[in-house]
Amino acid sequence: MFARDLEAKKGQTATKLSERFSAYWMPVSDQMRLARNDAGHPVSVDPVTHETVHSALLLFPEFASLVTDLKPWISSTMA
Repeated sequence: MFARDLEAKKGQTATKLSERFSAYWMPVSDQMRLARNDAGHPVSVDPVTHETVHSALLLFPEFASLVTDLKPWISSTMA
C-alpha cells in the first residue's frame, strides 16, 4: 500500500528519493521478509546462511538512510 501511495504522488517526490525508493524498498524489504520467514518457518536444517546475513547487513545502512529520508516527505505529503 505504501509503495502504491508513493507511486501515485511520484510527481511530488524528489527524483533522487523516488529512484532510491524504487531501487531499494521492495528488494530489501522482501529480502528481509524472506530471511525472517526461513528462520521462523524453516523447511531445511540450515535456513539462514552466512551469506544471507551478510547481504542483509550490507544493505541495511542504505535501507535505513532511505527510511530516514522518506519520513519528512511522508509527513509533508501524506498528512
